[in-house]
Amino acid sequence: MEGFPCKNYKTYTPPIDITKNGCKAGTLVTFAQKIEAIAAKVGVWKNPKDLFRSKDFVAIHKHPLYYWEENLIYLADPRYPEFQKQIAIYAMQGLDDMIYLKYLDKCCILYTDKELSASLLSKVIYCDFLGYYPEISDKGRGEYHTKITTCLNRLTSNQYLPKELNFAIKEALTKTRGARFTKEDRYYHYYANPNYPFKFSKIIQDANNEFLGYIDGELECSMRSNFHLSDLVIIIDHPFYYIQRGEADPNTASFFIHSRRFSEAEHRLAIFAMYQLNGSKYIELLNEIERVHRIKAISPYMIEDLFYCLYPTGDRKINHPFFILDYKRTDIQHALDGLLNIPTISCGLKEIIRKVKNGTLATKEEMAYMEGYRQFRKKYFTLYETIPPRENQKHH
Repeated sequence: MEGFPCKNYKTYTPPIDITKNGCKAGTLVTFAQKIEAIAAKVGVWKNPKDLFRSKDFVAIHKHPLYYWEENLIYLADPRYPEFQKQIAIYAMQGLDDMIYLKYLDKCCILYTDKELSASLLSKVIYCDFLGYYPEISDKGRGEYHTKITTCLNRLTSNQYLPKELNFAIKEALTKTRGARFTKEDRYYHYYANPNYPFKFSKIIQDANNEFLGYIDGELECSMRSNFHLSDLVIIIDHPFYYIQRGEADPNTASFFIHSRRFSEAEHRLAIFAMYQLNGSKYIELLNEIERVHRIKAISPYMIEDLFYCLYPTGDRKINHPFFILDYKRTDIQHALDGLLNIPTISCGLKEIIRKVKNGTLATKEEMAYMEGYRQFRKKYFTLYETIPPRENQKHH
């Protein structure tokens, strides 16, 4: 199925020279190739806000937790040019405080080891991008403030520290979080709130409507920029950002499934979109289904969808959500027991749940394949926009 990251990872090889040969949306690529694709899409840029012309940049910027470790590997690699490394750093601005602290500390080590330039480290420390800064100056932040100032003060103890680094550290320690853009700004709708992900409810509804036009034994779709299914893939790739962000947040899977405003088909698609969650987060979905079912009986098909893949996944060969790999965890066993204790759940569904509990829902071969795929996806990421071949670009 074109548009979904469904290649058999055991036989997969990444594309070669995507800026020259081009690359179709939906292809799995390395982090370095994601950055190349962004650079190819945006072209020459002076204002980093222009990077928001790339959907792949927006996706990384909105979901930085999935990329920061590969980002560090990329920054340390001397094969890649400085201007592309700037893109990688700008994309990390939305990291939460404690992960940003780890990211900064690693970047400082890279600088000390002469693997990262002073100019790039300056952008990590003081990313004058959208007018948002890590809240370093707030002493009320306790342990976070202490750790981050200690990290920066280690740098300033070097009497030969370049001026640009000294300036960046001074600015970071005195600036408070703020925004300097206006509603008239060209890309305002992308970064008005840079930590907030894509709109879950709208994407699920639009994707479900689009599925109705494509579903006929197999799903065949393309990931053009005007296709809603491409946004669905972004949710599938980054489910952590959509499972729970607040009690009554309509842009989370938990709230979405609880709401009567959406159809059962949309609820089921939302469950499918959460399949790549790990065990500790998937139990939030299990608990929400249990809570909803106790309030109002819901379709047994929705409960079965928690364990069996409703939609075909092509040669990816994934038939179950990834949380079953973590079935031994105490919290997962407890969440499954909660479902088992609902008296109105059928015997057939209870048997499925028991199989999850004892690790026999999938075969050993399927479990091994899923674990391998989960590790594979830590290194390979979906390309969300097609990059045309360079030769074709010359004719436009």
